[in-house]
Amino acid sequence: MARFGAAAAAAACLLAFVQSASNTPVHQVIQMLTEMKSKGKISMEAEKKTMATYTEWVDDRVTELGFEIKTASSDVEELSAFLDKTQSTIDGLESELGKLDANIAQLEGDQKTATAQRESETNEFVTAQQDYSESVDALAAAIQVLKAQNYDRPQAEMMLQKMAIKTRGMRRVLAAFIEETGKRQPGAPEVAAYESQTGGVIEVLENLLVKFKDELKSVEEAEANAAHAYDMEMLHTGNLIKQLTADHEEKGVRKGELLGELAQAKGQLTTTKADLAEDKK
Repeated sequence: MARFGAAAAAAACLLAFVQSASNTPVHQVIQMLTEMKSKGKISMEAEKKTMATYTEWVDDRVTELGFEIKTASSDVEELSAFLDKTQSTIDGLESELGKLDANIAQLEGDQKTATAQRESETNEFVTAQQDYSESVDALAAAIQVLKAQNYDRPQAEMMLQKMAIKTRGMRRVLAAFIEETGKRQPGAPEVAAYESQTGGVIEVLENLLVKFKDELKSVEEAEANAAHAYDMEMLHTGNLIKQLTADHEEKGVRKGELLGELAQAKGQLTTTKADLAEDKK
């Protein structure tokens, strides 16, 4: 029992010593260092983890930048090629538009020239038609008068001269009459009959009437043909102008579209080059 009591007393003393020693400065420093070491270890592990994460991000970013640089370089090449091709197409369209403008202007000029010529021909026709019509009417009237009167040649010629003064178209008749009678050979039987009878004068006038009617018909046919040819020419030229104008409008619209695409591509190229330069820094 005495031994047991001594052992208990010794244990109590040892516990008291240990408790007393844990409150000493040395023990506190050791405890503080132990805690610092533990915290340092935790911080070191956190830094390693952060560094690993950053390293992974850098690697990913380098890969991403490489891809971006490659893509941007490819885009620059494609945009540059597109710009060259588009500009070439625009230049070609401008050339074609210039030719179309020239062709349209030429055709419109041809129309104006043909129209002016047609108007001049029409005016000439109106004058000729009026002259021939008046001469035909005058001849018919003269023949009717001579058939109603028993004039000799001098009287018949005097009547024609008076009619030439008063009747429109008779001057041409008188001139043709004088020319026609001047062709007859003096002394010929028909001339002798002509000189002594009115019938010879009437015969000449009737021949002139046929001649003037034929010439009037010829003039009217020529005018009709010329008018038809003009109408056909205007129709053909007008259709050509419409076709060329439609082609011009279509090419003009396409040119406008390409100019818009060109401006947009130029903007993209400028932005892409700037991004590429930034990525390469």
